Amino acid sequence: MSTAYTLETGRTSPNSSTRRSKVRRIVIHHWDDPRRKPTFDGTVGWLLRDSTDVSAHYVVEDGRVARLVPESRVAWHAAGGNADSIGVEINPRQHDGDYETAAALIADIRSRHGNLPLVRHRAVEGSYTSCPGTYDLARLDRLASGGPVPSTTTAPAFPLPRRPGRMYYYGPSGGPQTSVSGRGLNTAVPADVQRVNGRWRSHGLARWQQRMAERGYSITVDGRFGEETERIVRYFQALVGLPVDGKIGPSTYAAAWTEAVR
Repeated sequence: MSTAYTLETGRTSPNSSTRRSKVRRIVIHHWDDPRRKPTFDGTVGWLLRDSTDVSAHYVVEDGRVARLVPESRVAWHAAGGNADSIGVEINPRQHDGDYETAAALIADIRSRHGNLPLVRHRAVEGSYTSCPGTYDLARLDRLASGGPVPSTTTAPAFPLPRRPGRMYYYGPSGGPQTSVSGRGLNTAVPADVQRVNGRWRSHGLARWQQRMAERGYSITVDGRFGEETERIVRYFQALVGLPVDGKIGPSTYAAAWTEAVR
């Protein structure tokens, strides 16, 4: 794992104790519900207060890691699991960069302690929490272990018409009729774009979004093309070596099933 990050070591939490057990696992946390708008610095500041009686070894977001407790000491992060674990707090927004930086940190930790398993905070004995939300530990583990997992899945047929001069794709609203956004009626593809519970949506686009969610991307499966979907399309196209145009044509559509999971 080669992703670079800045390691901040200038601040140490007072909430730690002597380690007497071997490190056997890495406990994954998120900072808080993203609707509460938690921040990296706010999380670090809270974990540095001696009055909280809470800490973690690391706080992580895209490109940035703060070490608050040395791995040689026990951080207070997971009730009955503190003694034999390392605690990692990650940005709950689950950007691709958050996954990559956290995975690089995990790889570094494993280089020192062996191939430690990843454990959700809520799975630790004595913990009563929903933390770390929907974080995909399998994706973290794949990235930390060295990269993509080959896909053996056959892609479904591309749902939109492809005729000379009329090459349809999934893309933003406000464009030509060939750009199917799922956000309104498109008379050229009435079977694909339909009203569901009072909202227009594209069935084919929703299927692609669902597949990307299964690959570990934090994407809303609503059959509607917006900024979030376009950002993920562009990132994915660059990742798998496709032209980066932000549009879901046949190649980008199929790649969600046939390209290696990264």
